[in-house]
Amino acid sequence: MLADPDQFRSLVLLDSGPAGIDDGRRERLDLMRPVLAQHGLAAVYQALVQLDASEPGYKPPSEEEARFMRERFLASDPQALIGMAEALIDEPDLVADLAAADLPILVACGADDDVWSPQIQAGMARRLGAPYTVIADAAHSPAVENPTATVATLVEFWRSAENHG
Repeated sequence: MLADPDQFRSLVLLDSGPAGIDDGRRERLDLMRPVLAQHGLAAVYQALVQLDASEPGYKPPSEEEARFMRERFLASDPQALIGMAEALIDEPDLVADLAAADLPILVACGADDDVWSPQIQAGMARRLGAPYTVIADAAHSPAVENPTATVATLVEFWRSAENHG
């Protein structure tokens, strides 16, 4: 994207941070690598569910959301998950480069995102000079947790970007 921003009309950063993750999420990724190698995807998923449930303020997903999240995770390629984990740990901060791309950008996140805090994402939006939207009743997967509000947020931004582009 940064190599050729003219190929894009806009960019939405949905539950995304300015750089790699740190703190407990990074530790989780490090802990899951041997579980994946020794026991497979289902064991990793179960361990992640148990870790999530042990967090203060944990809100369990609906049965439908839980089923979707499990099926989506188990359908993943293990090597792709390892690649994603490595990218999440090692990603440098490229916000200044992204701001220089001169694209309409929206930063949006679930109110309870626990990967990159809403405060971190708000700071990234300020650095980008971009609008920032918090999606209520959602955490790190607002398209699953609150699809109606997520769609409304995206459509409003795209219409605005279209009118100002």
